[in-house]
Amino acid sequence: MNGIRGQLSRMLLRRGDRRFVAVDFDSRRLRLVHAERAGGGLRIVRLIVRPMPEGLDIAEPQPIGEFLRATLKEHGLAGLPVVMCVPRGLAVLKTLTFPPGTQRGELASMVQYQVDKELPFRAEEAVVDFTVTSHFDPEAGANGSQAGISVLVAAVRLPVMDYYRQIALAAHVRLRRLGLRPYANHSCVQACMPDGGDEHRAVLHLTADETEIDVMVGSSLAFSRSALGKIPMPGRGEDAELRDAVQGVVTETIRSLQSYQSVEGGGRVDRIYLAGGTGIEDQVAEQLSRRLELPCQTLSPAELLKLGADCGDGSEFISALGLAIGHSGQRGMPFDFLNPKRPPARRNTKRTRALSVAAGSCAVLLAFIALGSEYLRAKEHGLDQLRDDHNKLVSQKKRVDKLAARLKAVEQWERDTPDWLDHLAHISALMPSCTEVYVPGLTGAPDGSLVFTIRADSQRAITEVIRRLRSAGYDAEAKQQQRKTNDPRYMHTAEMRVSPRKGMKIALAGLKPTPRPADDTPVDQLSRPGRTGGTNRRSGARRDIRR
Repeated sequence: MNGIRGQLSRMLLRRGDRRFVAVDFDSRRLRLVHAERAGGGLRIVRLIVRPMPEGLDIAEPQPIGEFLRATLKEHGLAGLPVVMCVPRGLAVLKTLTFPPGTQRGELASMVQYQVDKELPFRAEEAVVDFTVTSHFDPEAGANGSQAGISVLVAAVRLPVMDYYRQIALAAHVRLRRLGLRPYANHSCVQACMPDGGDEHRAVLHLTADETEIDVMVGSSLAFSRSALGKIPMPGRGEDAELRDAVQGVVTETIRSLQSYQSVEGGGRVDRIYLAGGTGIEDQVAEQLSRRLELPCQTLSPAELLKLGADCGDGSEFISALGLAIGHSGQRGMPFDFLNPKRPPARRNTKRTRALSVAAGSCAVLLAFIALGSEYLRAKEHGLDQLRDDHNKLVSQKKRVDKLAARLKAVEQWERDTPDWLDHLAHISALMPSCTEVYVPGLTGAPDGSLVFTIRADSQRAITEVIRRLRSAGYDAEAKQQQRKTNDPRYMHTAEMRVSPRKGMKIALAGLKPTPRPADDTPVDQLSRPGRTGGTNRRSGARRDIRR
């Protein structure tokens, strides 16, 4: 029953996939291949590449899905199903060998029983799929078929599956297949160069986040390894960073090929192909060719598949093209983590008879399809409404987060603002006698400095004020100095701008302000209630200060 249900599910899923989009991405670029089935074959309509938005976190599926949705809509591809692949670094590959004569129908059950002992985590925490084709078992040797049936098992943990499902959900697309990137690359290489014979080809796929190193023997994938490492973008990074990135890729490649040769017992590599869009492929090819003495070249899928001059060389689309080729059925993709191979259900004759009776009732059920379709349509409308509400809430959350960030910046500004009362007391103590200068008032500038006008009886007094402020640790400058003609006692004036230097410390306890004149009247006596002539006394006090 489960086998029949799985076949029907796959048929229904692929029935409307005449046109689809293969999606591959890293932290730097999003790559799309728009393809369609035509006449039993595959036609590549166009290749699309878009740089990832600045600051996008590739570990978060929501922004990636939103960017994918916007890109599909921009190019008129909204609503088409998509296929994606898991990088080699996120999957675990294990080879299992079963006794000769094992029935193919029993492999799923045997894999499920055996794989739990081979994985570094529990099988319940992952999606497990397997294949008996398109892989190479180094332990089987030339008579591998006589030694037993070799099965290659791939396992992907459940959080990785949820990551890709959430991307598809945020992009409002249907995810039809989730394959494995090394086999997508393998499909593309096989389509580009089908007559490989027994040539041992190493294929390096360089992305912004990791380098995948695969060795292909004929039509089999003999070796696959992933080396993590960020590759800076040419033109933005330093030359030293680019050289280190090139050297790192070369070192990891040589180490991987040596590991492959040791496992193979002296296995050879005849040629190395490089693919990717990082900009360092030519440099890596040159160094590998020199150090390994092997022919190295950049793979050009667009030229080999005759996609047209407007597609460029298509080197960075190797995975997306392989996904499209594999999904079209031209070259099978051995893994699909959305629809993994499951053990068949145990045979039950009573259930078989019940299914026969149910099959006779299908004609009656067809009458209710129209009603069921209407019901599903209403549910889909409600689901779309919930999606819109979710997107609105996400947008509102972004605005709240921006407001919180601004509030945090204001609080930080308040903590970093100097204690201006201490600075005012300090500046006041640094001023000469009021008989030489006085300040009618001051204001604060947006840059954190104090701006005030100083009036003095001579230019020398203004210069002395600037000298004292600078000696005390302030940045002080005088602007718009002029000579006043309507005040004979304070004939010089200047606009002052004073700001404390970073890390400046003030010790108010040791300050000795300039003594006030003996005939100066305190402010509290001028403003005391019941005294007469307060205005004249205040004016008299100013006249005393000016003297």
